[in-house]
Amino acid sequence: MRSSPLQLTLIDRVIFLCFGALIGLIYGALIAVATFFTSEIWTPQLISWFTGVFAVLGFISGGFVGEAFLLLIHLLWGLLSGFAMRQPSDDEVESKGYLGAILLVGFGTGLALVLSRRHLFY
Repeated sequence: MRSSPLQLTLIDRVIFLCFGALIGLIYGALIAVATFFTSEIWTPQLISWFTGVFAVLGFISGGFVGEAFLLLIHLLWGLLSGFAMRQPSDDEVESKGYLGAILLVGFGTGLALVLSRRHLFY
């Protein structure tokens, strides 16, 4: 647990905005592809909405972007380990407190989907 929160400068926030946009771009592309395979409708507007929403969340909350990036790497590493049929050792398995990052990713996903709903259903 952090004893004192770090004060982010404007430069820090702009850097987190860029990382948030990058993560939103990747995540939005994944959601757009999943939407295409489920509904057979290609909606590239999803990618721009996810990029924008996650850029703003990165600017506002700062460290969330790093935690979300670590979650993405953790997910990909787990998938690759599962496909390779490799059991991780006890040293590799460590419990992290990513609940806050998951909450913000869920909020960002919901917000981006609500903002892009006119492109999804019409």
